[in-house]
Amino acid sequence: MLQRLSIAAGISLLLGACTVTIAGCPPLTTYSKEFQTRAAAQLRALPSASPIAILVTDYGKIRDACRVK
Repeated sequence: MLQRLSIAAGISLLLGACTVTIAGCPPLTTYSKEFQTRAAAQLRALPSASPIAILVTDYGKIRDACRVK
């Protein structure tokens, strides 16, 4: 069940990156501290080679790159 939720969360995060703005980056969604804490705990529970863990990590890199612009 946790794996299915993690997959759904990862896909949702990636789909949110599909809308591109004029600057070339998607608008960033703001998440509450509580939500981020829960998500981080679930991410840590996954094996490091999990496709979802890799997708979420890559999405984090995209968000960081967009913040720099």
